[in-house]
Amino acid sequence: MKLSVVMPSHNVGRHVNLNILNACSMGGSEVEVIIRDNSGNPEKRDFLSRIQTTNCRILSVDECPGEENTKRLIDEATGEFVFFIADDDYANSYAIPSILAEIDLIRDDPAIVGTTGIMIVDDTPQTYFVCFDDLNKPDPVDRFQSFLRGYWPSVFQYSPVRLSALRDIWSFSSTLPVYVCYHDLLMNCMLLMHGRLTYRQRFLYQYYNANWSSPEQHLNSEANSFRNAGLDVSAVRVQWLIAAFEGAQTFASKYQRVQLPQEQRQALAFCWFNRWFPELRKVASRQVKGAKFDMQAQQLAGKWQTKKLVSLPELLTDISEYYALTSPEIGQRYYNFWR
Repeated sequence: MKLSVVMPSHNVGRHVNLNILNACSMGGSEVEVIIRDNSGNPEKRDFLSRIQTTNCRILSVDECPGEENTKRLIDEATGEFVFFIADDDYANSYAIPSILAEIDLIRDDPAIVGTTGIMIVDDTPQTYFVCFDDLNKPDPVDRFQSFLRGYWPSVFQYSPVRLSALRDIWSFSSTLPVYVCYHDLLMNCMLLMHGRLTYRQRFLYQYYNANWSSPEQHLNSEANSFRNAGLDVSAVRVQWLIAAFEGAQTFASKYQRVQLPQEQRQALAFCWFNRWFPELRKVASRQVKGAKFDMQAQQLAGKWQTKKLVSLPELLTDISEYYALTSPEIGQRYYNFWR
């Protein structure tokens, strides 16, 4: 099988059902479609049970975290390449033949990890067109810099990429002591460590940005990700400080599924850290209702905003102690993983 089209589904409604049918229509002799619904909604289950089409598997499972639903789909996939579709987004089924043709061209080149094209981002007030047409550079540092300059970096994950690389990335991500909103960015850059992406001037994917389309919704979505991880929502003040640290550690040493010279790893870590550490100044003033440790988050942000030299071991200690305010177990687990 060349391509697995996979959809982790939790939402309900007519729009979601339409997107599911669109994904199912992509099944064929070279394309398998797998839908994994963890909504627990009886009406949706009934709808899914009545879909019959070629090379399409529909799995209705008990409710579970979204990350688990996604990882289970990767375990189920058998295609050389995987094309993820969120159930509130739309993928262009007419582009499938060109994707299959591109797979034939790139499948034997291990330096190429996937292919991408034109994305549409639907925001509340307007629509954006995004083209990741500069990720074909041979140097991973150049790919990082190009990617991190993008306005909508996370949408890039909705492109056909090698199953082997996805499994490596998700295997690492499943070991993270805390999984929150910025980790999709981290995983995208891990993918760029694996190789470059070709670009086809075809519309591939339409991303629905409702949860992130205003400053209030953005803040609520980020706060919910920390709340769901069992952490205090005051973490939104320091999330980019934490993200900068985790990425630097990941690219410098923690992620070992890609063999790169240490000098190049350090360059990737530096590139990531310099992109996200300055964001601390932009978000350190944000406040969420119900935060229990807001004063401590402010103190942590203030300390590192004024630091002249960054010590990653010291930063790890500070983050672990901050997390331990909410959960000593999480704080210790975090320290043990990242040290």
